[in-house]
Amino acid sequence: MPKRRTFSRLLPLAVIAVFIVIIGLSMISVIRSEDRKDQQAWDEVLASDMKMSARAKKTMHLVDELASLQGQSTVESDETRNLKQEICDMWPSFYRQGADGGPGVPPVQAMRKQLKKYIRSG
Repeated sequence: MPKRRTFSRLLPLAVIAVFIVIIGLSMISVIRSEDRKDQQAWDEVLASDMKMSARAKKTMHLVDELASLQGQSTVESDETRNLKQEICDMWPSFYRQGADGGPGVPPVQAMRKQLKKYIRSG
C-alpha cells in the first residue's frame, strides 16, 4: 500500500489560504479606514453648510428689517446705518462703500436673492 502524502500536499494550500485571508482582511481594513475618513469629510461639509445656512437666515432677517426701515423713510437714519453695518458684519461680501463714507449694501432684492441660495430647509 502506497504512503499517503496528504499533509505535505495540503500544507502549501493552507499557507496560500492563510495569505489570502490576511490580504483580504487588510484590504477590508484599509477600505473601512478610507470610508471613515470620507464620512468625516462629509460630516464637516454638512456642518459648515448648516452654519452658513443659519448665518444666511439671520442675515435675511436683518435684510427684511432694512427693507422695512427703507420703506418707512427715504432719509437714512442711524438705525439704518447700524443695520447696514450689522448686515456687512454678518455677510462681508455685501459691503459697499456708502455715499456718506459709511457702510453701504446692495439693493434689498439682490441681497435676498443671494441669501436664498444659502438657506437650506430642514
